[in-house]
Amino acid sequence: MFLLILKFKINKISWEKNMKNILIVVTNTKEFKDKTPTGVYLEEFMSPYLMFKDEGFKVEVTSILGGNSPIDPSSMPEDMNESWKNSLDILKNTKKLEEIDYSNFDAIFFPGGHGPMFDLAYYEPLCEILNYFYDKNKVIAAICHGVCALIPAIDNYNIWLFNNKNLTSFTNKEEKLAKKVEMVPFLLETKLKQLGAKFQEYPPFAKNVVVDGKLITGQNQNSAQLIASEIINSLCK
Repeated sequence: MFLLILKFKINKISWEKNMKNILIVVTNTKEFKDKTPTGVYLEEFMSPYLMFKDEGFKVEVTSILGGNSPIDPSSMPEDMNESWKNSLDILKNTKKLEEIDYSNFDAIFFPGGHGPMFDLAYYEPLCEILNYFYDKNKVIAAICHGVCALIPAIDNYNIWLFNNKNLTSFTNKEEKLAKKVEMVPFLLETKLKQLGAKFQEYPPFAKNVVVDGKLITGQNQNSAQLIASEIINSLCK
């Protein structure tokens, strides 16, 4: 009996050591400058979040300010399933990013929605965080407008960290179709290309995920499950 208990404890410790930790960073922005509501696009957060949890990963949800991460009203499904409903409170009680020890995490993930274009895109501490993940060869992932969170990352030579990397994001064509061109502070595709990205675009709203080493990016909300699968695959290698 003693040997069985000891074996169980050893196996538990081994499993806990191998369990992967994922840091999700969401927006605190609730509206455009003209007061039109925005926030995190729910599909881009919820599908990956629940897929990560189903895999047994430990997930911490954070934001710059902590507390509530507003949900873009246009992303709320009319017929929401129970697993989504039961997880909505997670977005109401996010941890403050600066209070998190990011070195404890194996991956960082930025969901989109237009909200990040007004806060994460300008948050300078992300430079240090993303350089850490990059240097340690940990997973850096973002989807749709969440890819704007990569913009603050400059390396020691004052060059954008993801210069010459293959990636994608919400495209200029999609922004025009969404009728938000005049509402956003900049066009994300254009900005990423200016910084030096090798931008890979699929037709508007087609599923598209680009993997370049440990950098994983998705084009739009329809790519949410696909990017989650790629993150999981990368962590399980």
